[in-house]
Formats: sequence, C-alpha cells, structure tokens
Amino acid sequence: MCAYGCYNTGNNLTGYIEIKKEVRDVQKTSGKNKHGMGTVEIVIIIAVLVALALVFRAGLMRYADNVMNFVFDEGRITGAFG
Repeated sequence: MCAYGCYNTGNNLTGYIEIKKEVRDVQKTSGKNKHGMGTVEIVIIIAVLVALALVFRAGLMRYADNVMNFVFDEGRITGAFG
C-alpha cells in the first residue's frame, strides 16, 4: 500500500474501498488520542480561575462583603414593611 492518493488500480471501487479502510483506521487512532482532552481542558480552566481568584482576592472579598451587607441589611428589610 502506498501513501494517500496513489491508488492506480484501474478499478474505482477498489481504490474507494482502500481509501475507506485508511480513513476508518485514522478515525480509530485519532479517537483514542482525543480521549483525555476534555479532562485536560477542564483542569486548565480551573487552574486559570483559581489563579485569577488569588490575584484579585482583595477586590473579590470587598465585593462579596458589599453584596452580603446589601442583601442582609435589616434596615432595608424592616423599612420595606414599615
């Protein structure tokens, strides 16, 4: 068997079958190579998010504190019903 695209059998069906076999073989091997790709991508995304959280920790803590104070402010709750 030679490299891709050099099937000179004179019979188009034979050439088609050979190409089909090679495509199937490539698909089998490429499927195995991509198996862990989703896991690696998720780990990289989590690592980037953790790094961003560490860099902007002070700002995020202030923001979360402001949101919690706003949400759980008893003056706003009793003022709405009074």
